[in-house]
Amino acid sequence: MQVGDYFEGRVPIVDILCAGPRIVPLLEKALAVTTGAKQILLAQALAAVGSNAGVPVLVSAIARHLTAGRLPERTAEIRHAGLPPNQCAAPDAAYLLYCLGMTRDDRALPVWRRVVDLLETTTEQEVVDRYLGRYYYVDAVCYGAERLGDPRAVPILKRLHAYAPFHGRECHAGYEVDWFKERFAHLEVVIGRSLARCGSVDGCAILMKFLDDTRAVLAEHAHAELAAVCGCDLGKDVGAWQAWLDKQGEDLRSVPWSTPPEPVSSWNENILIDAAAKRPGGSDSTPQREEGSP
Repeated sequence: MQVGDYFEGRVPIVDILCAGPRIVPLLEKALAVTTGAKQILLAQALAAVGSNAGVPVLVSAIARHLTAGRLPERTAEIRHAGLPPNQCAAPDAAYLLYCLGMTRDDRALPVWRRVVDLLETTTEQEVVDRYLGRYYYVDAVCYGAERLGDPRAVPILKRLHAYAPFHGRECHAGYEVDWFKERFAHLEVVIGRSLARCGSVDGCAILMKFLDDTRAVLAEHAHAELAAVCGCDLGKDVGAWQAWLDKQGEDLRSVPWSTPPEPVSSWNENILIDAAAKRPGGSDSTPQREEGSP
């Protein structure tokens, strides 16, 4: 569609995902009797509604994408896609990796390890390349790891952080002329918060580096994540946080990101409204919300 195009109609996959918990057993039943591309789509749909029934399908699909020993690039043409993560224009394998992360399943660990292995020689130029999609692979691994919150992901994330494009991105004075450097910094914050949510003090140390970053959005996010993971709020006082972490030692608990996937969050909301009924002459059949109801 063009930028100015307007679509009015129902999108079947959206209807399915937003149908409520009753859709899960129906999707699981369909998954068991399908093959090929449809089975992969059903596995993605199940991941989006919080089921791990499609994990073996997702793992196998990602493995097939990686058989060439490299991370596949984007092949689909997506309009107006600039530098990552613009328009979410990612390679298909990265989309599958995000779906796998939604499942909070430890069968993802070997997949993340393999992806991080393949990222080892990634350069800055490859991260910003709109077709290679390395940005998304990094983000997708972290997306899944912070939801699983498993300490076994810590070595994988620490290795990722050690790669040249993904560390040393804090800025404590002046301002950045190159606006994409903020996106590199964001990836480092994402790695830090994922490590922290897996119970790693190294993740907290990464977040602490950004507490006094000149880019407020990064500083505020690092602060919020530290408070959420540590269960206390010491403001942006780096010394206070360091003293607190020194006292904790290595006994930091894992705090997985627990917010459900977006479709599940919508299950109790009235979001599917008949557009035709809202037109002049149509009947407004939208249910009225009762007093005191959410």
